[in-house]
Amino acid sequence: MRSLSLFQILLATSCLVLAINADPQAICRGLVLQGGSDKGAYQAGALKGLIDSIGGDEIGYDVISGVTIGGLNAAWMSQFPKGLEEPMVDELTDFWLTVKSSDMYKNWEAGPIQGLLFESSLFNTSPGSQYLKSHITQPPQRYVAIGAANANDGSFKVFHNFQQNFEVGNFLDVVQASNGIAAVFPYVNIDGHTYFDGSVLKSLDISSVVDQCRALTNGNDSAIVVDILMLSAHKSFAEADVSKYNSIQVLIRTLELMSYQDSMIGFIRAQQSYPNINFRYVISPSKALPSGSLPFSYNHNDIQAMMAQGAQDAKDAVAKGAGVSFQEHVEFAYKKTSRGGPKTGPLLNKYFQQVNDILSQRREQVTM
Repeated sequence: MRSLSLFQILLATSCLVLAINADPQAICRGLVLQGGSDKGAYQAGALKGLIDSIGGDEIGYDVISGVTIGGLNAAWMSQFPKGLEEPMVDELTDFWLTVKSSDMYKNWEAGPIQGLLFESSLFNTSPGSQYLKSHITQPPQRYVAIGAANANDGSFKVFHNFQQNFEVGNFLDVVQASNGIAAVFPYVNIDGHTYFDGSVLKSLDISSVVDQCRALTNGNDSAIVVDILMLSAHKSFAEADVSKYNSIQVLIRTLELMSYQDSMIGFIRAQQSYPNINFRYVISPSKALPSGSLPFSYNHNDIQAMMAQGAQDAKDAVAKGAGVSFQEHVEFAYKKTSRGGPKTGPLLNKYFQQVNDILSQRREQVTM
């Protein structure tokens, strides 16, 4: 990874420390990276498509959230302070174009049998630990939130640097925890708790981005702009041929389905809970993405195809206009999640209004 100057690092760190006490920002841009898949190259391509379409300033994200492979992409992006968007996208692209599966994991000495019977995972990720350590060499240079599942109590845990920064070692542990696909990659112990793939509980962490942007804008929702980069979509499921999938591919497919269904609820919640926030672009696969025979297979032909598709889907979303792609996803989510016919939408509206009223009352009590 390209090294940043000492001045850039000190400047970015100072901004993170002082931001809470600074005047409210005129605008806060947030990025939400969906998890639940091994197809993170698509998100790198989508970012390239965005920067080509709307320019680096418009993807100067103050806050980035990610789960699973989205968390890995968020970690990579966090190494660049705001203002270095083009180098950030170039570096993320370079990562996906050069990384190999052997960089990230390997078989145990006794092969899969050892993993199945004597280890917590099918593969050994010690190569990945060293690889990440050599590339993610500093704390996040912008606000970042990475989600993981707590195996002890079943909760979704968000690790972030909103109040204080990560130590580099702790940050790397969080990234690996979020990417610990159950039974495939090892879980990670952090502060006495066991964590793994966060997408089994939540694939889109929109609330963390909104909460921190609210802190930066002094609660001005109209000053918040959010983009969402998906890894799953209805078309990608409809077109995929799963008849010859092996067991690992079936597991990845299952996680994708869980992630997609969770995201449908997430879109409805976002619309109802944050009506004044500008959900600008939702970029999702317009057709099925390639699927390798191994988890995170890093097949470079597949990676190039996913990046090209991500770039094109991003350009298409921009061409539709800000807010259009988000509304399309919300409308489709209502269709997919409705169980009681046309009355389901109004009932959800009432429910989320009640939730918003309760949250508003609690905020008023805290500030009194």
